Amino acid sequence: MVIKVSNPVIEHNLTQFRDKNTSSYNARKNVENISYALAGEVSNLLMSNHADIETPLGKAAGTFINEKIELVPILRAGLAMLGSFVECFPNAHIGLVACERHHDLSVGLLYEKISRSLNDRTVIILDPMLATGNTINTVINLLESRNAKKIIVVSILAVQRGIHMLQNRGDYTIVTVRDNEGLDENNYIFPGVGDSGDRLYGSIEE
Repeated sequence: MVIKVSNPVIEHNLTQFRDKNTSSYNARKNVENISYALAGEVSNLLMSNHADIETPLGKAAGTFINEKIELVPILRAGLAMLGSFVECFPNAHIGLVACERHHDLSVGLLYEKISRSLNDRTVIILDPMLATGNTINTVINLLESRNAKKIIVVSILAVQRGIHMLQNRGDYTIVTVRDNEGLDENNYIFPGVGDSGDRLYGSIEE
């Protein structure tokens, strides 16, 4: 299932994020702002409990999110989304994973620090770009080997090629702003932001 999220505030931040003249600092702020909206949409997919609470002026019906969550940003770019999701889900556990994409589009897992057992947790993968899907597919392999209860993929921009790869392997929910982006000859999202890690944190060649 693909869920698209859009409103004028998201579009404003997305436009600035994609503008090549936007600084890395402001690009990170744009991604953070978009991520708040995406986290709100993800909350619709989580279990919640209703409870009566005491306010300063009487009782009121309330709702609490009642689900164990593991946030898994894919380094480096996914870190820009993490803060907003932690603000929305402060009790979530945070896992980290780093992957390396090779020229033949294969993906190597460089580092992971994720809970050894995920059978009672909903895992939310954070990566601003879902392009070929190979990186997220590699991460899902790791999560499923640890029996993740449910996996939700959150990306700001997504390509049908990557979406179809994930949909062909399982029933995953993808939350995104755009789901119809293309790929250039280097398999970067086009028109996109180039290397999102470099865009957000600076090129390692600089």
